[in-house]
Amino acid sequence: MTENNLEQLLSVGSVVYLKEGTLKVVVIARGQLVKLKENENKPTYFDYLGSLYPQGYDVDNRYYFNQEQIEKVVFPGYSDDEEQRYQVVLEEWKKANQDKYILMDEES
Repeated sequence: MTENNLEQLLSVGSVVYLKEGTLKVVVIARGQLVKLKENENKPTYFDYLGSLYPQGYDVDNRYYFNQEQIEKVVFPGYSDDEEQRYQVVLEEWKKANQDKYILMDEES
């Protein structure tokens, strides 16, 4: 298990503990846009979508969270050249589309 001093997003399949969490969460998607309120004009951006580990995906138990909410990394998911390229593409997309979404810290 490693403390969270992450510079890049974790790969799909990574298993983490969230701050103040007691259950493991597995990363099942990244770069998620979610409309949290009916009247919101823009969706909110989240770094990750996770599910409880070892149960996996459950439509009623999805967890949207960001990098800074990760307390510990139990298992880093698989990473290769394609993963590294995805990291670059996602970061470029975020910068090019900043006006199209809300970051969680902007809402609070």
